[in-house]
Amino acid sequence: MKPHVRHEFPIPVNSKVEQPTSKLSIRSNLIELTHDLREIVERRIFFALSRFGPRIDRVSVLLEDVSGSRPSDVQRCRIVIKPQRGDELTVTATDADLHAAISFAADRAGRALQRELERRRTGSRQITRTPQTPAEPQDGAVTADGVCTQGEKHAGTDSEDRRGNSHS
Repeated sequence: MKPHVRHEFPIPVNSKVEQPTSKLSIRSNLIELTHDLREIVERRIFFALSRFGPRIDRVSVLLEDVSGSRPSDVQRCRIVIKPQRGDELTVTATDADLHAAISFAADRAGRALQRELERRRTGSRQITRTPQTPAEPQDGAVTADGVCTQGEKHAGTDSEDRRGNSHS
């Protein structure tokens, strides 16, 4: 029997890596949490999130049978990540196969945390939009002041086009 290897995130202290401490909690609801299942969850979370180790305070995983007490083919894996700074991130995946749900949720968690950290690094939390200039009314359109533009020339004399270029 192979020994139980616990995957934990290292915590850097003064540019050195200290002994790993447990940041991962795994719970289950109506699913038997076996030793093998716990190892699968730990391994998937480790692969998806270990590169962010110093920036993660804790990770909680909840495995549950969606149907409740009756037999079901739908399993859910919910992962909650608490970064050192900022709000918690929650990712959920549902699948008939529990291992697939765990994999999907772990992959999503890694991508979500990377996006959040990138937003924080670049400061691009809000979407910036460039102001749009109002479009010129087309022939036959009614402007905001109720003026019909059909057949009208734009500002200027008859010998000027819309840009004010003279055609004499």
